Amino acid sequence: MSIKSSLYSDLRALKQLLTKHSSDDNRSSIVAKNITFSLVIKGGSILSNFLLVPLTLGILDPTKYGIWITLSSIIGWFSFFDIGLSNGLRKFYTEAKVGGNIKLAREYVSTTFTLLLIILLIIDILFFIFSRFIDWTMILNCDKNMRGELSILASVVFYAFSFKFIANIISQLLIADLKTALNDFLNFLGNFLTLGFILFLKFTHKGDLLSMGLTYSIIPVIVFLVATIYLFQTRYKDVRPAFSHIDTAHIQKLFNLGFKYFFLQITAIILLTSQNLIIAQLFGPAEVTPYNIAYKYFSLIFVVYSIIISPLLPAYTQAYFSKDLDWIKRITGKFLQICYLFFFLIVIMIVFSNTFFVLWVGKTVSIPFILTLFIGLLNMMHIWNSLYLPLINGIGKIQIQLIGSVFTVILLIPLSIVLCKYTPLGISGVVLAQFLLLIPGLWLNKVQFNHLANNTARGIWNR
Repeated sequence: MSIKSSLYSDLRALKQLLTKHSSDDNRSSIVAKNITFSLVIKGGSILSNFLLVPLTLGILDPTKYGIWITLSSIIGWFSFFDIGLSNGLRKFYTEAKVGGNIKLAREYVSTTFTLLLIILLIIDILFFIFSRFIDWTMILNCDKNMRGELSILASVVFYAFSFKFIANIISQLLIADLKTALNDFLNFLGNFLTLGFILFLKFTHKGDLLSMGLTYSIIPVIVFLVATIYLFQTRYKDVRPAFSHIDTAHIQKLFNLGFKYFFLQITAIILLTSQNLIIAQLFGPAEVTPYNIAYKYFSLIFVVYSIIISPLLPAYTQAYFSKDLDWIKRITGKFLQICYLFFFLIVIMIVFSNTFFVLWVGKTVSIPFILTLFIGLLNMMHIWNSLYLPLINGIGKIQIQLIGSVFTVILLIPLSIVLCKYTPLGISGVVLAQFLLLIPGLWLNKVQFNHLANNTARGIWNR
């Protein structure tokens, strides 16, 4: 069977499942349309992100580029301090909409909006008080003369990220209503406008780290804030947040569910962004640049795979509670074949990586082949792991993930330091550390998945 026909068969099976278990016969076609449009839109976003790298390197030298990447990664951690409330909102909002209770849906939106607004004000006030005592030049291991510039840049980036708390509400509503393509379009629009402004800066503000940081931080937030105002005046007028619709009885439910996802979110962001800080501290900010470029190189393949596999979460959830365990095992076997295809594509990317890097960013940045190899293998692991997580996360059996994530975060920094400083791997040791720490989690997820799919999950496997 060809790859094309195999993929078509997989999507047709998914469509049949959604039609069989959905009260809305149009849902399967909506999902299919969103997959198609998201592939096109995210393709544009990926292209924009790829073009942004050489354009940014044309404005900043490798050291300043590394400083920017590391700083934005650190501050990006705070964007997850919504304590999982957005994810909780998506679940409760969907339940209310399916039950036809628009009033309840608006109560959840209004209560969540208010809670996020309170959190935003608290962290902004705390940052305003304590930011003057933060020496970013020490954290980023860079020239002390940049202290004033970095202080201003950090403040702008932080406040921009904090406003994403509010903007994220509209994203969750779009996803809950199966409007993922529209959400992806807003992300693309932010990237596209950023690309245009960065191109302008290349000719007017070369070497200006502050101007570049302002552009990267503010434009995407403005896009989502404008979209939020517009959509709450039109499509989501009936659920527009209002203080009169706040119901304190929903707060505990939102926090109980949100905290579980919050811990997974915070550990995930630490794993994804701590490498930049570790590399900057051990080798200097200039070495963050080759790591970041190699990481972005493989992001293309993983984004495409994520779009294809994303419908599995609602499909697995419906199948599990409908006792259709045979379908779960059958469709997983089919998607495993797609995994093998993406493994092959990653191998091809590894083999031709050096040629691509020269064409992409020129010879100004040297990227070790061992670094490319390890990042490619890490992406293979993420792809394989994504076969099992939709079922586990979809039905909320995440206790093992929570425990494993804590141990991974605790061990990541010391293991990275050992592999970077006491082996010849250099910055590649950071990637190898994450790869080694994720192996037990992959095995545990596979075992738990098998227990759930065979209805034999007991004890910790069923929590």
